[in-house]
Amino acid sequence: MARELAVFLHGLGQTPQAWQDQVKDLPSDLPAAAPWLRGLRPGSPHRFSLRDSAAEVSSALTMHGADRAYLIGVSLGAMVAMQAALDDDRVAGVVLAAAQVSPPKWAMKAQGVALKLASRRRLADRGLDKTAMQEVFGALADTDFSDRLGELRIPTLVLCGANDRVNQPASRRIADEVPGARLELIAGGHQLNEDNPGDFNRLTYEFIAGLRPGEGPDVRPIERPHDG
Repeated sequence: MARELAVFLHGLGQTPQAWQDQVKDLPSDLPAAAPWLRGLRPGSPHRFSLRDSAAEVSSALTMHGADRAYLIGVSLGAMVAMQAALDDDRVAGVVLAAAQVSPPKWAMKAQGVALKLASRRRLADRGLDKTAMQEVFGALADTDFSDRLGELRIPTLVLCGANDRVNQPASRRIADEVPGARLELIAGGHQLNEDNPGDFNRLTYEFIAGLRPGEGPDVRPIERPHDG
């Protein structure tokens, strides 16, 4: 029997605790991990990079003795999940929420300005390191999965919030270009795991159930909110 592991990868502005609602509904027989993305833990000596973060995901699989993994990522975590899935053949499926293919320069600039104005102390109270977060924007400046989406030949569920207009174009592109991928628009904004944990969990765990050894597919799309 394959040794499985679900790995939850948080977004920028989140900590691993953002996955509490997902852990609560986790199938009892599915082990899980929710690591910090490399370089974002307060006090970490490392700087963020997409490849290093993906390599740490692979290290986590090895540490847990997993030979079959399901990666669930939001925003920045979704991009790390894509990179890890491209690099590690133990990844058997991915859930990509609010993912980007090539982060728009205008959006990165706007987020950078907003972060610059944010209180360092208030971010620290939430367990966030402002300097580490600011460094992410530079690390992602040249990120572009455009030529590699077709290489992601594993089951892929793409989730995006009906109110998340910035990420909907990339979500649609991923669903169109990743072989067999499926897109679900659900109520909520950018951080879907916190905005709408009910629908997020149901779709995620139905998707994973259909991939697990000995399980049959049982993925029933929910009624989609109007997105036009």
